Amino acid sequence: MSTHVIKFEACNLLAGRAPVGCAASICGHSEMDNYYQVLGVSSSASLQELKQVYQRLARQYHPDKTPLSNATSRFVAVSEAWKVLGNPELRRQYDAAWVQRCTAQAQTVQDCVSVEEFDMMADGRRLFPCRCGAEYQLSSENVKFRVDYLSCPSCSLSIAVLYS
Repeated sequence: MSTHVIKFEACNLLAGRAPVGCAASICGHSEMDNYYQVLGVSSSASLQELKQVYQRLARQYHPDKTPLSNATSRFVAVSEAWKVLGNPELRRQYDAAWVQRCTAQAQTVQDCVSVEEFDMMADGRRLFPCRCGAEYQLSSENVKFRVDYLSCPSCSLSIAVLYS
C-alpha cells in the first residue's frame, strides 16, 4: 500500500468525526462528497476497477432503467464521482483536496464561513482572514470539489466552508 493510500485511508477515519465547534445543525454545514464512498471502492482502486463499478452503478441507477425514487440523484452522484476519479489528473487533485480537508477537520474549527465571504483574487484563489493575521486560501480546485474545511497556514485553527 502506498503512502498516499495510507494517508487517504487515515483521513477517511478522521472524516467520521464531528467538527469541533461547528455543528452542522447550527451553521448549515454540508460535507465534501467522498467519491470513493459514492462508488463503493477503496482509494487504491485501479482505473479499470473504477470503470467497471461506474458502468455497473450507472446501469443500476439510470433513471430510464429503474423505478427507484432516488435513482436520478444516485445516477448524478455516480456520474460526478466517475468524472473526477476516472481522470488521473482530477483524481490527483481530488485526493490532495480530501487529505487537506481531513487535516483541517481534525483541528479546532474557528468559524463557519460562506464561500461568498472570501475575497476573490485575480489568479482565481479566494482568501479569508484568520484571527492570527494569516489568510485561509481556497483554490479553484477546492471550490470545484467543495472542500468543506480549510486549515490556516500559520496557526492551528480551521474553518468550515459553506456552499449555497
